[in-house]
Amino acid sequence: MEIKPENKLSKRIMALFFLTTTVLVLQGFYNIYSLNGVNNSIAKVYDSVNQVSATSTDISLPISELRQLSMSLVMAPNDALREQIKIKMTGLTQSINLALNDNNGLTSVDV
Repeated sequence: MEIKPENKLSKRIMALFFLTTTVLVLQGFYNIYSLNGVNNSIAKVYDSVNQVSATSTDISLPISELRQLSMSLVMAPNDALREQIKIKMTGLTQSINLALNDNNGLTSVDV
């Protein structure tokens, strides 16, 4: 008589074990396949960071020159010098905008 309850208990334990194992295996497969999306997202972010880094390298020197020219414009003693500085600033602004436009239409600089 004691054998029947033990068999029922062992069958329930085995069923619970198989169910738990199945859920864990399925969760593992799901995690493996969902990591592909994560890896693709990480690759896209990495490419974007590289692109922004290249763009910032292209425009950092002209922006620093533009700052210096704007300070010179404030301190310019006469109108002729101011006009020359404005022409240089316009040229730098256009070169910065071209560098930004070459890199997927990032926001342009307005003076």
